Amino acid sequence: MFATTVYEPAPGCHAYLPSEVGVTDSDCVTCGEAPWRDVHGMTDRHIPEIPDEDCLFRMDASDNNGKSWASNGLRWKHQEDAARWAWGLSMRWFGCTNLRIVRCADEKVMEVIL
Repeated sequence: MFATTVYEPAPGCHAYLPSEVGVTDSDCVTCGEAPWRDVHGMTDRHIPEIPDEDCLFRMDASDNNGKSWASNGLRWKHQEDAARWAWGLSMRWFGCTNLRIVRCADEKVMEVIL
């Protein structure tokens, strides 16, 4: 079993969707507001137990430009949830040089985040 934290829009808010791919401070596609505006407020919800068969994606991090990778125990059912968590990590951990989303079943890299 795995556990994770899911980040969801707060009541009355929506997820920030950048208008430019790879530009983290571009205006939101949905509302046209900047990412730091209150309309993009998020809350976190801890999920204590996720069955192994539902843990399909993980986030890998590198601090040496992709020469080696490490992961934690968090796993997600959806690629988008793993990517959202990885973006959040990139805002908290400045030692990270690369982030990617990997499908656990076959180790295939699904998305490069940073």
